[in-house]
Amino acid sequence: MNMSMRIDVVPPCLSKADALLAVVSALPSGFDALVVDNGSTDGTDRILADRSGQLLYARAGNAVLAALLRYRGAPVHDVAPIRVADRGRLLDLNITDRAFGYPLELLLRAVQAGWRIHEIDVPYRARAGGKSKVSASVRGTLRAARDMTKVACR
Repeated sequence: MNMSMRIDVVPPCLSKADALLAVVSALPSGFDALVVDNGSTDGTDRILADRSGQLLYARAGNAVLAALLRYRGAPVHDVAPIRVADRGRLLDLNITDRAFGYPLELLLRAVQAGWRIHEIDVPYRARAGGKSKVSASVRGTLRAARDMTKVACR
């Protein structure tokens, strides 16, 4: 293996702190853990504090949506946490989804309208407070998947 190449190992988990520690500790040099956590309550998120790796809170779906958006002409790698647009032009997009499909519909309609989309990378950080409506529960994740699928299939 090319030693300058890094390989991400993606273990999904839900309240598996003990098992995760063993898995992450056993990774050979050149392998990084990219943990997909779906709302663990046992300290799973703290396991990676002193280890090589990253924690994603159900962000795998974000990567899939970003790939769909790129396929449809939006030059993005993330379904951004914030969007900035002129209010009038935004209203002219006639976005109909008022639930979890809104961010996807906004970007798809912006591409169709010929908007210039500029993505700026921002770091993911722990939430300052509260719980995510999506990744903090299986129900929220399923609702988001349902709404996004409806928008994507239009």
